[in-house]
Amino acid sequence: MRHRLLLAWRHLLHHRIRSGILLACLTLSFCLPLASHWLVREFEHRLHSRAHATGATPLVIGARGSPFDLVLHTLNFRPLENGVFSAAELARLRAGGLATPVPIYLADYKTKRGLSFPIVGTTLDYFEFRQLPLAAGEGLVLLGDCVLGAHAATALQVAPGGSITPDPRSLADLSSLPLKLSVAGVLAPTHTADDNAIFVDLKTAWVLAGHGHGHDPAARDAAVRLSATNSNASTNTVVFNEALPIAARITPDNIATFHFHGDLAQLPLTAIIARPHSEMDSVILQGDRTYLDAKSGLQALVPAQVAGQMLELVFSVKRYVDANYIVVAAGTLLFLALIILLSQRLRREEMDTLFQLGCSRGTMFWLQACELLIIIAASAVLAAGLAWVAASRVDQLMRGAGL
Repeated sequence: MRHRLLLAWRHLLHHRIRSGILLACLTLSFCLPLASHWLVREFEHRLHSRAHATGATPLVIGARGSPFDLVLHTLNFRPLENGVFSAAELARLRAGGLATPVPIYLADYKTKRGLSFPIVGTTLDYFEFRQLPLAAGEGLVLLGDCVLGAHAATALQVAPGGSITPDPRSLADLSSLPLKLSVAGVLAPTHTADDNAIFVDLKTAWVLAGHGHGHDPAARDAAVRLSATNSNASTNTVVFNEALPIAARITPDNIATFHFHGDLAQLPLTAIIARPHSEMDSVILQGDRTYLDAKSGLQALVPAQVAGQMLELVFSVKRYVDANYIVVAAGTLLFLALIILLSQRLRREEMDTLFQLGCSRGTMFWLQACELLIIIAASAVLAAGLAWVAASRVDQLMRGAGL
């Protein structure tokens, strides 16, 4: 058998072009279905693991719109267009007593080297709900503190005691200048979207979004002195006033100066994770008129059900893709059969020579079978390697997308 494999290998090397074309066709035929199977399985695992995570997400409340977008936003911190609602709903849920609400407000990001890390405003209930342990530092204590996910801390190269500055929204608008955040702690790896997030207190997120600000006493005093120096005695015109200096970082000296414009109940949220106290409370919440009436602008969703609907859509598309692969594979097999038949005709003289040299018909059959076996084995190995590379690349994209 070893000699037959050696002769088959020599023959394949001699006919490099034909062998290469055959190898490429079989590799692609094997690679595409294998890669799609791995990717769909990984997508299914990520959706279900996040929807059924430790402390499973029972109910998600948010602005009425696409259920898929709202669930992906809540579970994986994906951007949500036009999906804000007032924090009055948070107070209403707390007063109702049917569930423990966990607010989420996502409006800012920190980008570095092409990677985007969402800045998630929430409360301490979120860390208890997800059971997120700290790897270093401490949790959120003061306004302006932040806690980084494991991957975010590594990518941003920041440790407790350091600081990060969110990306500015617009340099032309003073109210949107970013507030420097103090890194209070780093979370242990969880292999979920929490690893890519930067968590802040809900009020800190509102300050970042421009719904509140503080004044730096030292800068204000300097501005007042500068105003007195540059005042025109005849017109009494003030060049600078004390409304200009806005604190760029929250410190013990200026934390008392931070305030919000308007009622806190009217400030925005992008989602609420509701944790009903019982199954009956969950049913009552889902049947609440506020979430059933389209005019209210709010909806209540069960993430596991939405994830199931999303996977049904994915699998329905995959069935058509698999059918296409079957057709392609059938065409490839026919192409392979054609090559074998043509090869036998071209190699008729070669086979006759081998037969005259003493090779049996069985030996000549096994020589050709070994050639085909080598091609199939090599294409299977290459297909598995290419599928693994594709899956790893898409895995990085999924992690970057928060999945």
